[in-house]
Amino acid sequence: MPYGYPASGLYSAFHVTENSSPTAERRVFYAFINSAGELVTRTTITTNDTREGFAGIDVDYVTGNPIAAWHNVVEADNTYDSSMSYDLYHLMSGPGLWKESFIAIDNPENSIEHTGHNDDEFIWPKVKIGPSPIEGKRRVFIYGDNYTNNSEGNAHYNILAGYADFDATDMEFQNDLEFTYFSFPEWDNLHYENIARITKECAIADDGQVAFIGFYEHTWCMQYSQDYGETWTYLEGAIQKSYFNNVLMAIPQ
Repeated sequence: MPYGYPASGLYSAFHVTENSSPTAERRVFYAFINSAGELVTRTTITTNDTREGFAGIDVDYVTGNPIAAWHNVVEADNTYDSSMSYDLYHLMSGPGLWKESFIAIDNPENSIEHTGHNDDEFIWPKVKIGPSPIEGKRRVFIYGDNYTNNSEGNAHYNILAGYADFDATDMEFQNDLEFTYFSFPEWDNLHYENIARITKECAIADDGQVAFIGFYEHTWCMQYSQDYGETWTYLEGAIQKSYFNNVLMAIPQ
């Protein structure tokens, strides 16, 4: 019951190229489905007539407001950036009041000081929301994979990530979220030194633990934080075949 309103629906974000016009651009849409399984609305998040794609989305567990991100070209340098917006569900007890989009990952400006490369483009953004160390706020993470090949011509997908703290007031004033960015040296090394491609995903616990968990070649790896993503410990180890057999056996068939 965020702010006294019932929240029991489902937000989904996706990209679509509609066939209404032969020149129609691919756009990012959202859909809201209510608790009865009925489609309430399906429309674009922005009114920008630009090519958009590959949306990530998560819902703030206090307000019920979703935060979505996607990549597009919106600046004169013609690079892909990752844009973001959020819907003010908690003001209307329903969907449809999206903030004007803003750039959440500005490529390559946001990554240069972390990776040392001036041509990276971190796109295909994903969004995760968890607790914040600041009382009354939540912390949203955005992270994107590197679209730019390394010097050997391979894409090994190191990431740029960022976090921003927010509350309902920030959303009501439609503030752009201010992100603190970081990358992981171990995964940067895998990419730039042409070692291996990294597959990874993020999980956040209720007590502020954050983990990026994945694997490369025959190695599992994890970036682990116990302080809401502010400092990180790197762990890795060899993948054992018997371990994966046990995992597969535990999955219902």
